[in-house]
Amino acid sequence: MRRRLNSRQRNYIIAGLCMILVIMGVGYAAFQSQLKISGTSNVTSNWSVKITNIQSKVISGTPTNALEPTHDDTTATFSTRLTSPGDTMQYDVTVSNGSRVFKSKWRRSR
Repeated sequence: MRRRLNSRQRNYIIAGLCMILVIMGVGYAAFQSQLKISGTSNVTSNWSVKITNIQSKVISGTPTNALEPTHDDTTATFSTRLTSPGDTMQYDVTVSNGSRVFKSKWRRSR
């Protein structure tokens, strides 16, 4: 047989749960701290990323280059003529990264 709580007991339980929530909120606020990090960083670098080569490879079928692949430092151009279903051509683009970071300085303050 199940015993029901009367309204007085129920009110005590509700009040107790509310008090627990208030105590948890006060405890959280008491231990909360704000972390502030500020600082500066200076970096000098030489940005040098370039396309150095492009080659076409026939993977399957009989595709051809519609135009010969060309490139400059930042652009690769190629066009393929696919003559039958299943033709596949692959382009290998070589990119060189000559970038260097010369100096990195970090200063932290609180």
